[in-house]
Amino acid sequence: MQFANLAEEQKLIILAPLFPSGIADRNDNDNYKYIAYRDIRFDLLLLQMIEEAAALYNINVDRFALFGFSGGAHFAHRFFYLHPTRLSAVSIAAPGSVTLMNPDQDWWVGTRNMEELFGCSLNFPAMRQVPAQLLVGNEDTNTQAITHQTGRGKWMPGANGAGTTRIDRLYTLYENWRSHDLNVTIEEIAGVGHSSPPLADPAAKFFTKHMRE
Repeated sequence: MQFANLAEEQKLIILAPLFPSGIADRNDNDNYKYIAYRDIRFDLLLLQMIEEAAALYNINVDRFALFGFSGGAHFAHRFFYLHPTRLSAVSIAAPGSVTLMNPDQDWWVGTRNMEELFGCSLNFPAMRQVPAQLLVGNEDTNTQAITHQTGRGKWMPGANGAGTTRIDRLYTLYENWRSHDLNVTIEEIAGVGHSSPPLADPAAKFFTKHMRE
């Protein structure tokens, strides 16, 4: 419901995918966040969902706007790396961990082996055409759920290298994107912790702005 007003005002269709967790491991809640899990490609599943919606409502989905909060923001910024030509705008809100465009580190910390894993490399010209927004609450400082522990979960060398808090990591991502001349802005929302609704309003304003351009 967070984008209901945006949908009404702009005559949009909002698709809110809910990817399953615990597919092979009941304790695993991270599968979709890193795009690929075993033989499942969650980016391709999203594209299939969008094609189904397009057929149902007879709409053009050559490009679409993408928003992700927390785990969804993990997915959204990595989807941006793989499919920039499909996006008209992307808003990334408070991811716990970030993938930097870094040819010296493997996925997911960096992008060195992207082509080996996903069959494509970073398309910088296309990425520079996509307005990108980074959002985080200025009180989103709890690190308990985002600190990678050696040998557990998605840990790999450099897993905590982007910073300690979500704020730190988002600013590291911002500087990384700016260094590659991406069209990116960043905003801290005052008085907000790790909560999606207060970040949805600036995201809706961002999408509205770029729909008019």
